[in-house]
Amino acid sequence: MIEKFSLSYIYMNKNRILPYIKKNLLIKPYYKLRFFLARKNIFLSNNERNIRDLKNIYKGKRVFVLGNGPSINVNDINMLKEEITFAANKIFLMYEQTSWRPTYYCVEDDLVMQQNFDKINELKGSTKLFPADMLSYSKRVEDALYFSFIHKDLNNEKLPNVSIDAMKGVYWGSTIVYSMVQLAIYMGASEINILGVDFSFDVPKGHDKKKKEITSEGEVNHFHKDYRKKGEKWNLPNLDIQKKSFVSLRNFSDNGNIKIFNATRGGKLEVLVRKRYFMSYN
Repeated sequence: MIEKFSLSYIYMNKNRILPYIKKNLLIKPYYKLRFFLARKNIFLSNNERNIRDLKNIYKGKRVFVLGNGPSINVNDINMLKEEITFAANKIFLMYEQTSWRPTYYCVEDDLVMQQNFDKINELKGSTKLFPADMLSYSKRVEDALYFSFIHKDLNNEKLPNVSIDAMKGVYWGSTIVYSMVQLAIYMGASEINILGVDFSFDVPKGHDKKKKEITSEGEVNHFHKDYRKKGEKWNLPNLDIQKKSFVSLRNFSDNGNIKIFNATRGGKLEVLVRKRYFMSYN
């Protein structure tokens, strides 16, 4: 136990420990205060004004929230050019094949941001929305908006909460799709259609499930052959927690005025009502 908390241990694990301290002692309290004041019309930054102004911006409209599973393709993307869309992570690998750009671009995965910061910083054509927590392990993306993020342990039987007010915070659900749906709810969408969430992942054989990080052996889980290059680090997906998040969305949809559908072609996500949009569905 003494060894675990020694100075040498802290030094050897500083890349993990220091961002944790920065997030919980600096970033989260700072943004919690800023958004608290903003809800009382005291704005310390244009960031909070801009988040506030997104409320009900798409009241009564339908939106599409995109995952990056292998089921999604450029033909699907091109059919969404006139739609309100949310997309995330390495969706930019699709950009060479289409003039489409998502209305909103999001990232909440620390490794995705760290490994692709320069590319993400350069992206144009979308409003960028990131959790404020991201500033604990990343520089600020120049033209991004940062929202309050609420991370609660979901390893028990409880389902995650669904936020309807991004000024109070967006709840973590172990998938960026969950965060994007909550943002769409805040923006007033009456119908939310989830695409490209195949809800299955192949991980390298022999990987220790106690370890959060995985070393890629080559891409097999996403729409693009270069999404995960061999040797690249990525975070182990937790489908058990993700399923809880989608169950929360189903319950929210069943009990409210917002309809949330799974419009993915195939895949294994069965907790949401399915809806077909594209003629190319099998």
